[in-house]
Amino acid sequence: MTQTPLQEEEAAGTLAAGADLSELDPTADVVRSDGEAEPAADLDAVEAKAGPVSLKARMVHTPKGLLAAGVLVSGILLSTAVLVWVATASARRHPVATA
Repeated sequence: MTQTPLQEEEAAGTLAAGADLSELDPTADVVRSDGEAEPAADLDAVEAKAGPVSLKARMVHTPKGLLAAGVLVSGILLSTAVLVWVATASARRHPVATA
């Protein structure tokens, strides 16, 4: 199986926090053992600065990872809506309770 340099680093556990990822190519297709090419990962970077404080973030993601994150966020939002609905149930049933 062919791995990208980023996958080799992750497999070896040698990618240190704050390491420079600029020389790694996460967008290279990976060929699986059955000959199929997996979709390439995307590398995104964000930089923000507010006065003396700055933030730099880099993220490598795949379509499967974005789907997993979307499902996670959806689950959190739905569970929050259920909690709010249950917490306000007595006010809906008993209008005097809100006075």
